[in-house]
Amino acid sequence: MCLNFFLLTKVHGTRFSPPRLEDQVDRAEIIIQGVFKYLNYRRLPSGEVLTDASFEILNSAGIEQKDIVNPNNFKVSFPGGEWDGISYHIYGSPRFKKNEEVVLF
Repeated sequence: MCLNFFLLTKVHGTRFSPPRLEDQVDRAEIIIQGVFKYLNYRRLPSGEVLTDASFEILNSAGIEQKDIVNPNNFKVSFPGGEWDGISYHIYGSPRFKKNEEVVLF
């Protein structure tokens, strides 16, 4: 006699699908040229984990200098990250290397 037991587990997945590059450029109101500095992770009350990427701004268009609170610590948030030792990888989320020069729009 052979008995098979199945464990049912609810699994959730997320995929981050940014728009095509051409569409992003066409719709961009602000363009930032900067250097990536570091990442911070945070968890929202909803349970969603976000990553905050910090950049030093080198040049910008579409935003006045007075509207940039700290050009040495400009932050961009996106879904996923790490929390309590668990990695919440979201397919399609950006990856940066320390001191990498990037263009954000």
